[in-house]
Amino acid sequence: MTTIIRIKKASFYGYHGVMKEEQRVGGKFEADIDLYFDFAEAGVSDNLNKTIDYESVYNHILSIALMKKNYLIETVAYRISELLFDKYLSLERLTVKVRKNNPPIGGVVDCVEVEIDTSRQDFYDSVERFKNHTSKNSTNGEKKGKLSEKSAGKAESSKNHTSKNSTNGEKKGKLAEKGAGTSKTIKNNRVKGA
Repeated sequence: MTTIIRIKKASFYGYHGVMKEEQRVGGKFEADIDLYFDFAEAGVSDNLNKTIDYESVYNHILSIALMKKNYLIETVAYRISELLFDKYLSLERLTVKVRKNNPPIGGVVDCVEVEIDTSRQDFYDSVERFKNHTSKNSTNGEKKGKLSEKSAGKAESSKNHTSKNSTNGEKKGKLAEKGAGTSKTIKNNRVKGA
């Protein structure tokens, strides 16, 4: 048997969006939440403590919506999912839909909606994969940074070496010019003496 609590069109006013105006003026958002868990005991006992209290779920949604401005409604949906899995250990699966009404996309659109439909295990597996991927990228970035520093160090060393060689070359060139001048003098003296 599958048992689900559904919360439809939970409305809130938030300041989410990429555009500065969206973050300053705000807009109306809605969320639909499907909570999959076994509430058979609550159904038999008529005891609120044996189920997930949907008023507290709404308050959690509201706290996420009002807590911080986000650029993406994807982030809002992710944070709602994370909070609900953390708060309700009996929750096996959930579906979170977040809608932005009248989005500023240069056309007439009623709303834009994102959806996360996941089990607890799949949700945390994807979070772990993302964290691993992010840490690998930052490690690669650090390695690239260190390689760039080494390259910069080699370039500076090469520049100093070239500069020394240029100085030595300039000295050699001046000696060669002196030598050339001396041989001209010797040749001129020979011609005069001959």
